[in-house]
Amino acid sequence: MGTKFDGEDEAQNEYRKGIYDLGSLFYWRATKPWLKSDLIFSMTKNGKRQAKIVKRLHDFTMEIIKERKQYHHSTGGKYLNEFSTHDTESRNPSATKNRRRLAFLDLLIAASSKEQEIDDRGIREEVDTFVFEGHDTTAVALLFITILLAENRDVQARCREEVREVMEETSGKMNIKDVQKLNYLDRCIKEAQRLYPSVPIIGRKAVDDVQLKTCFVPKGALVNMQLIETHRDPNYWPRPNVFDPDRFSPENSRGRHPFAYVPFSAGPRNCIGQKFAMVEMKIIMAGLLLNFHFEPMELAANIRMVPDFVMRTAHPVSLKFVPITK
Repeated sequence: MGTKFDGEDEAQNEYRKGIYDLGSLFYWRATKPWLKSDLIFSMTKNGKRQAKIVKRLHDFTMEIIKERKQYHHSTGGKYLNEFSTHDTESRNPSATKNRRRLAFLDLLIAASSKEQEIDDRGIREEVDTFVFEGHDTTAVALLFITILLAENRDVQARCREEVREVMEETSGKMNIKDVQKLNYLDRCIKEAQRLYPSVPIIGRKAVDDVQLKTCFVPKGALVNMQLIETHRDPNYWPRPNVFDPDRFSPENSRGRHPFAYVPFSAGPRNCIGQKFAMVEMKIIMAGLLLNFHFEPMELAANIRMVPDFVMRTAHPVSLKFVPITK
């Protein structure tokens, strides 16, 4: 977003806590059908609490947007002036080689100021979507990836060797194309998300009557999809509880039902940040693998979870990172 979160600011800490509390409230409400009505929920104690949290989060986001706009105003908009939505595709590499890359928030502000394609509320909604959806989900995914690699040292070693090979090819300077070469690490991340999806439940509203094999779903019904059950269905996943990254090799993936694996949901309402999240996790894991050996202090299968909008552990999880001497 072009803004640094240093963790010391009280407003930032309140923002983080607000996201956590909001997720808990979402799950709490979802388990109580009588609170489906927004009007009824708004009159409850938790409904009023949620409204205060949402306002606090929105105010924080708007303050970030305001500060970023002030920054560009103070610099005369020289960075935003390099942005144009009409000639992006026509730019050649030599023309953009030395152009400063804009953060996501800067791109939204540029679209607002130059093209009037989006207003401040629209900017806030886009920023909130990325921050809300990516705040805990990526952290939870990284937790289970590292734990599973710690438990499976042969897989961990293979990932580390792949990262080293790519780094040697690039003289230690990995770019986005190089990250895409980390195919085995990609499989490991996907397998970890199969076993432990960051968002364990996905809800949808039926837009038409649907006759399933065992039941009828009327139009307007709310349907919840249990991803842990789906991702461990033995009809699609032999030995479903075993960590096996090669399930996602091209040959083993061929012919698999496209909805048998949906950690980022699927269809037109899938996760807007899934490609970014995968790149982000690969980069973080590459850095960790190059610098540390992972050793387990408890097994993933023994970690107790608590019901929530995002999968959460009931207690802090310990993992040993042993520095690699070079």
